[in-house]
Order: sequence, then C-alpha cells, then structure tokens
Amino acid sequence: MNGNISEVQNSIKETQEQAAEHRDKEHRRNNVILYKVNESDSQRADDKNKADISFCLQLLNNGLNAGIAENDLVNVFRLGRREDNTSRPLMVQFAS
Repeated sequence: MNGNISEVQNSIKETQEQAAEHRDKEHRRNNVILYKVNESDSQRADDKNKADISFCLQLLNNGLNAGIAENDLVNVFRLGRREDNTSRPLMVQFAS
C-alpha cells in the first residue's frame, strides 16, 4: 500500500514539473533577444527604455515590415549589468 502511495506521489510530482516547464516554454515563446544594440547615453532610466522601445519599433516596422505597434510589446528591457564599452542584450517580450 505504501509503495502505491509513493508511486502516485512521484507521478503527481513529475506531472507538476512537466506542466511548469510547459508553462515556462509558453511564456518564453513570445520573447526575442537582440544583441549588439547600442544603449542610449541618457541619464534617466525612463529615457533609456523609451529609446530601446523606439529602436525596436523602427527595426520591426522599417527593417522587417512586421507592422508592430507599441501596444504589441509587453516589456522591453536590458539584460545584465551595465559595463563600460559593452552593450547589453535587449529582451523584447511580445503580447502574441
């Protein structure tokens, strides 16, 4: 009886882990990382973020003719810490 209970518990745990991994993959599916995008020299974080959003919209609409609007972008942010003479990767999260 105890063996059956532990098997069921292990099965439930594996199923939960698989479901969590599937949800994580679904969330990451709409993400794009852009490398070697120059960072703004602005001092304010808001201004830097607006410059990054503007770059993304220009790239997607003018360069790729994707027809993306600003409300299609869920989040745009830089990955990692800022260092001199390097540009951090830019994470772009799309709504769909």
